[in-house]
Amino acid sequence: MKKLFVLFYALMCLVTLQAQKVTLQDVANGTYRAQSIQGLKPMLDGEHYTQISKDHKRIVKYSFKTGKEVATIFDVATARNHKLKNFDDYIMSPDESLILIQTETKPIYRRSFTAVYYIYNVRNRTLDLCQTTVRSRFLCSHPTVTRLRLCATTTSTLSNCFSVTANRR
Repeated sequence: MKKLFVLFYALMCLVTLQAQKVTLQDVANGTYRAQSIQGLKPMLDGEHYTQISKDHKRIVKYSFKTGKEVATIFDVATARNHKLKNFDDYIMSPDESLILIQTETKPIYRRSFTAVYYIYNVRNRTLDLCQTTVRSRFLCSHPTVTRLRLCATTTSTLSNCFSVTANRR
């Protein structure tokens, strides 16, 4: 029995010695990097998530169960009041009735950027321009969720806050 165990142990050591050697080049190239999903934002119902389409023209709702497209929440072609070609990012309000759309993003330094923002009302499909450009974004909401607060931040503290009232018609 001991001979069988020693033989098995020796065989396992031999197999591991012949395994692929890890080089610095492989690590730098990302050969061993874990795969991830970018831009997945879960919805309140727990059964769906949203993502930006590949052409950056739509916010698409998908099912967690099937992974298939369920609906289009925002489309630049059907948004009223403004004509957009595409957008860069979005943030949904806590009740998912308003969407803050980020366009024309221009990097400044590391994570700082300037952008033009729009507020999209999901119910009546209207797009309203926020009349300001900020360095970074932070989304807060009023308790009745009729107001989104967008704050410019340079550190972890909030400063230069301004409020944008979104009309719910």
